[in-house]
Amino acid sequence: MYRASSLVKKIAKECYFHKGIDIKIFDVKDVTPMANYYVVLSALNARQIKGFQEIVEKTIESADGGVVKNVEGRHGADWVIVDGGDIVVNIFSKEERERVKFDDIYRHCNLVEFEKGDTKEE
Repeated sequence: MYRASSLVKKIAKECYFHKGIDIKIFDVKDVTPMANYYVVLSALNARQIKGFQEIVEKTIESADGGVVKNVEGRHGADWVIVDGGDIVVNIFSKEERERVKFDDIYRHCNLVEFEKGDTKEE
């Protein structure tokens, strides 16, 4: 069974490796019963958002016991949410992220550091 604290770092690292912009991991377990971690990142365009969605889904599903419960905002959306249960990943266009002010909403939460080195495709 996967550990959310390890999987969330792997997700962030994969997104960083594939040129995700301004990736942050918010520890939200004391804020919401919905998840333990929110990952947020920006992408340059709808095609890149779709690519990150696929990377996140693959990374979650490759974890022992990892399941993608839901995906919201497909097909050219400016904001896609991938719900992996304990981990929810928010993939934004840069403009939508600024408009929604997602980072400001969770600014009081602790940020989780992740390694930004090379990753190996598994």
